[in-house]
Amino acid sequence: MTILYIDRPSLQTQIRIQNLEDRDSHTVEIAETLGDVHIMYKKDKYDLVLIDHAIENGLKCIEHINSIDPMQKTLTVSNAIACIYSRCDDCTQNHNARRLNNPTTMKNILRMVDGFELYECDHYDPATNGFDNNQNPKHR
Repeated sequence: MTILYIDRPSLQTQIRIQNLEDRDSHTVEIAETLGDVHIMYKKDKYDLVLIDHAIENGLKCIEHINSIDPMQKTLTVSNAIACIYSRCDDCTQNHNARRLNNPTTMKNILRMVDGFELYECDHYDPATNGFDNNQNPKHR
């Protein structure tokens, strides 16, 4: 699996990359700026994009990637209260994206990377997605 990791350089970033690369089938490339994302995303295709939403121009990086491939598998690690998408389920239905709340453990990142399709976002809220209190669709 080829992963584009978008984050500023730090010890935490290096540890995360090392843990991802320790998996036999993972190759990780790092982008530190919006310019890096433009160059690297134009040059290569990635199985997964992993981004720290809090970095400078993080939202612009995501918007750029979505403008090229809205179904790019994207895992956002964020401590922001608001999601980058308009409502819960928009990310899984229209953008093939997931979100982990930061701080998060490396175990959670590896779980989401390896089983991307099996999980919802950490913050998934059925109440905002047309479900009643018993988890039944309100109007489907």
